Amino acid sequence: MATDEERASDIEALRELIRTNRRRLNQRQLQAAKYGIGVDPSISIEIEDLTKEVAKLERELKALGG
Repeated sequence: MATDEERASDIEALRELIRTNRRRLNQRQLQAAKYGIGVDPSISIEIEDLTKEVAKLERELKALGG
């Protein structure tokens, strides 16, 4: 069983990962909007991957009570 200090540390680490991934996601979404239909497929794929990753991290954070 994790101590309160470990749990708080885990929650903060997850929050930082979520912030970082959201920043990357926002930048990729801006790029996609700029290029429209001509957007590089790798950008679209990364948007999809980052969206899934943020959702997964948010579920983990919720499970920890953060």
